[in-house]
Parts: sequence; structure tokens; C-alpha cells
Amino acid sequence: MWATTARDLTISATGPVTLVDSWGRRPVGQPTDGRFTSAAGPSPVFVEGPVTGVGAATP
Repeated sequence: MWATTARDLTISATGPVTLVDSWGRRPVGQPTDGRFTSAAGPSPVFVEGPVTGVGAATP
């Protein structure tokens, strides 16, 4: 995932998701109630795992 300007995205998933950045770092996101929020910006981040959707985060 990436965005032309920095923003938060909501990732829906049925289990833990690994976020792989351009430096090879691999933090794991743990969904609560099937979702969690992650920052997106101009550097792509690969999302690995049981993702069911990605969308704009709501405040």
C-alpha cells in the first residue's frame, strides 16, 4: 500500500498481518475486531496475510 500524501488506512483482516517496508522491516499488525489502522505514505509497504480489505481510516 502507499499514498501520494501521508494518511492513515484501515486494514481489515481475519488474523495477524505483516507489513514489509522498503528497508525489509516486518512489523506485525494485530487486528482488533477484524481491523487495525496503519500509516501510508509515498514509500510502498507490502501487506502479507489474511487481508479482506483496505480503506481510508475514519476519525
